[in-house]
Amino acid sequence: MVHAIGESLYDLTFQNTHQVWACPGGSMLNSAVSLSRRSVPVRFYTEIGNDKTGDSLLTFLKSNNIISDSVSIYNGKTSLALAFLDAKGEADYEFYTCRPDVPPDFLIPPVEQGDIMLFGSTYSRQPRNHENISRMAALVKKNDGILIYDPNFRKTADNRPEIIDLVSANIGLADIVRGSDQDFLNLFGAKNGAEAFRKVEAAGAKILIYTRNSEGVELFTPWFRKFYKVPEIQVVNTIGAGDNFNAGLIYELHKIKNIPEIENFWDEAIHQAIIFASEVCASNNNFVDWPDTE
Repeated sequence: MVHAIGESLYDLTFQNTHQVWACPGGSMLNSAVSLSRRSVPVRFYTEIGNDKTGDSLLTFLKSNNIISDSVSIYNGKTSLALAFLDAKGEADYEFYTCRPDVPPDFLIPPVEQGDIMLFGSTYSRQPRNHENISRMAALVKKNDGILIYDPNFRKTADNRPEIIDLVSANIGLADIVRGSDQDFLNLFGAKNGAEAFRKVEAAGAKILIYTRNSEGVELFTPWFRKFYKVPEIQVVNTIGAGDNFNAGLIYELHKIKNIPEIENFWDEAIHQAIIFASEVCASNNNFVDWPDTE
């Protein structure tokens, strides 16, 4: 089982001032949907308003076979994200969030040995959510599970010292951290993967996957370090690229339910992660398509 905790919202995407598409979004939601479409069981812990947008999101989650009994419905409007694409498909965001001040009391079923927890992005660095995230992380760790954290720290993110401290605490909860070069430059001023890995190690995580868009992927582990090229593709948009990289990685980890030291495993896992991310970058979707059943 994969336990994903994070925001749910509706994405409205614009290019050259014109709205070009709209779809469900949120970093953990994007990962959860792609995993479920590849037959990986996912329980999603999130908050949705009791409005028409929220109804649409909940219907979408259920139609994608996401286990949604841990979704909290609050009295209010569902969050929105406006994404403005530049000529390279890179997005700047404006968020409209209306969640209540008090965090939800999520339904948390028994966690099984080898379960995976994915958390990150804006939701994970809001102080109101830290207790829920820490409680879930402790359950997963107690059952020899795998914790994966994606800071997803954009240049517009709040970089007050207390927020950076919370990100560092989240890194300390994780076994694997996956982040982009921009994430770590914005967070810690790290100018390369080696600098970022030193920060991650100091915070308590042992593995870093450092992505650099078309310039490749760097893997840092206690056993070896390795660089991976990525294929050239025609980029439509980069929304969901990192989220689906995470999904591809988890797709492979879920098969074995542990963190191996074997280089061949990581070669396959990073390869699968790149495939997931590339598919999304070449489309206007936030998640991979359903597999061809023919």
